[in-house]
Amino acid sequence: MPELGILGSGAIVSNDPYGNLSWLNEKGKSINWAVGADDRWHFAENETSVRRAQGDENTSVEIRMRVPGGDIVQRTDVIPVGIDSAVLLEFENETPVPVAIAIKAINFKTLEINGSKVSGEFGQVISASKPIALFCVSDDPKKLNETIQNGLAEPPAKCQKLESGDSAAIIFPLPHATSLRLLISQDGVPELPDPKVSPSFSEISNGWRNHLDAGMQIALPDKQILNAVDSSKKHLLIGSGQPIDSEFWGKEKPGEVASLSALALLQWGHLKEGKDLLLKCMELSNPGLFRKTVLHSTLITLWAWGNYIGHGPSDGIANIILPWVKENLQFLLASLPSKRRLKGKDLSLEIAALQASVEILRDAGQQNLASEVATQLDEILKLINPVSLANADDEYRLVGKKITGKFENYFRDQETQIHSHLTVTDLVNKADRTGAFSSEDRSQDPMSSALFLILARKAFIIDEAAANGNRFIQIAEGFHDNWIGASLEVSNAPIRGGKLGFAIRWHGAAPAVLWEATTDSRITISAPKLDISWSTHDLKGETLLAKQELPETAVTIFESKKISLHVDENNLSEGPEGKPFR
Repeated sequence: MPELGILGSGAIVSNDPYGNLSWLNEKGKSINWAVGADDRWHFAENETSVRRAQGDENTSVEIRMRVPGGDIVQRTDVIPVGIDSAVLLEFENETPVPVAIAIKAINFKTLEINGSKVSGEFGQVISASKPIALFCVSDDPKKLNETIQNGLAEPPAKCQKLESGDSAAIIFPLPHATSLRLLISQDGVPELPDPKVSPSFSEISNGWRNHLDAGMQIALPDKQILNAVDSSKKHLLIGSGQPIDSEFWGKEKPGEVASLSALALLQWGHLKEGKDLLLKCMELSNPGLFRKTVLHSTLITLWAWGNYIGHGPSDGIANIILPWVKENLQFLLASLPSKRRLKGKDLSLEIAALQASVEILRDAGQQNLASEVATQLDEILKLINPVSLANADDEYRLVGKKITGKFENYFRDQETQIHSHLTVTDLVNKADRTGAFSSEDRSQDPMSSALFLILARKAFIIDEAAANGNRFIQIAEGFHDNWIGASLEVSNAPIRGGKLGFAIRWHGAAPAVLWEATTDSRITISAPKLDISWSTHDLKGETLLAKQELPETAVTIFESKKISLHVDENNLSEGPEGKPFR
């Protein structure tokens, strides 16, 4: 399930497969729920009938619990409240009978009920659209369930203090075809607004859709890929506003996760958020006096800054980061193996960082230093003889072993066989129904979100550099045979110095490609996965490519057998006259 939050700040909320909520920065505190139906109490975490799905516009979360008579629907998202945020929780009764909804506040300590509000030590923690009908408390969540099941909950007094336990349950009636809305704050705010006047989930989704559509957009028949792209982009956009030392980025390698996330955001056209995140990553990129190698996070940060310089506006950022780039560049060159030991070394990330450094230096007006670094880079490439961007090879092949290796480590324990070359279709099969990639301790893992977006981008557009400054752009490199005959469209994709969009339409089995690019660079566009013989230097045009071979469909052929029918005439009956046989 996706992790939820808002842009810029606020707590990150984790939504588990049953719709129970917890906060990333505070272990143990959670909001659980249950439904009192005609037959019994249904506690979400114990029910096999709970299903999850993506809500409006692939941005909100919807949980359905089957009870006698139909479904109880739970919807969840996070909205701004002042300078903070709060969870917006909604329950809708789609059954023909009334039910009760129990909200269990686990480990919230001392609480006080006043009408439709619940307050904690530091302010209001729950605001409901209906008055609270019943309550109960316990120091043990299991005993809290038993109290609810046994009907021991009581009506609250006008200002009811709940002091006898760490956890409490508040219960609301929910008649047929009605909804209950709640706003929930992790620690409490001075005043939570009335949920009835809070934005609808459609309005929240429209807001997120505007943010998501500000970057590169894709349209294709595979809805699973679209869900995963939207979910991963939203996840990283939420994370871009979190402090670099927060729980969101993890404890083991926060710099590496954050720098890869910034790179993914930049490659999908979210330049401001990617830039802001890179500035935070620089805080963790101090070379140090005794370190012998450059951190991977520093290499990725340099590589990502090169992407921003190429994709972003001329905002003078190269001059701002120049001292940091020079310091790390000097340390990087000094830490490389000697010339005799370079041959056969996998220095893909180091090469990407050096090439990005050349681009940053040139943009900052450091032409002489850029030329010196470029010369050293050429010597390194000749010595190790790798596939190289200087020979117009792509960034994926440059860092492919590292990125693919990370994905294989994340998915190695899955049952599905992973091929040596991962495709976007392979990867998306590891996402849940909402498009989120989980890990052992996270309902949505930011490293997987970032790596998926990086590889998904390369499935549609690969932007390569040549030694003379020309660009080589491959489109539809991840084209899947199942997409034959279906329209595919990519728009607003950032490339060096501009944007690119293309569409694929079909004339029988032959794809027609329409494209338009805006860039000052000389580019060569090709689609080797569809037609290895086609390429063009035109910035705009359309063409018909080679016919595609339709995928073979396996058909099981059964040997024909004679079937004999034996009729027992003794059991035949004409039936009563004028009536049908039964």
